[in-house]
Amino acid sequence: MMDALVSIVVTCYNHESYVKDCLESIFQQTYKNIELLVFNDGSLDDSDTVIKDTLSLSPFENTQYFYHENKGVVLTRNIALEYVSGDYLVFVDSDDTLKKDYIRLLVETAEKENADIVYSALYELNSGEVVLPIKEYDLQEMFIGNFIHASSLIRTSAIGNIKFDEQLNREIRGLRLLFKSGDKQGIKSSSLL
Repeated sequence: MMDALVSIVVTCYNHESYVKDCLESIFQQTYKNIELLVFNDGSLDDSDTVIKDTLSLSPFENTQYFYHENKGVVLTRNIALEYVSGDYLVFVDSDDTLKKDYIRLLVETAEKENADIVYSALYELNSGEVVLPIKEYDLQEMFIGNFIHASSLIRTSAIGNIKFDEQLNREIRGLRLLFKSGDKQGIKSSSLL
């Protein structure tokens, strides 16, 4: 199913200096079956203009832009879930960038391993330093500290109607979706990324 549709949701709040690089890194993905959904969470800077200008160059047939008053990242991601139509979903913060093969490697791993979530280590862009090291999935470890970041690939059928916990708004650290069953066998890590 390497033709699976991947919904990439970009959330932006006051990142006029970064959002263009973020969006261009998505445009340059080697995996092309992408729908791009960009949510401006009431930015007070010039993010709106930068996003509109950059999205005019989007190579993706389904590219949508949404603007609403500031609600915070968690509520914005919950709103975004209403618009996602892909087989897979990846959240990307507007101050992040993706390597060109990022989506392709995630999808390949998900398909090969029949995984519901595929995640990688998280790196600081300029230094290349590991910010969040990759660990094998362990439910007990997740209770201690989340090591699955928001820019992981998630099979949308595994999400169902589950949302982010809105009580964690503005305090979210990585992926906070709770899945239907406790120790999912379909959660895979990937050291390829």
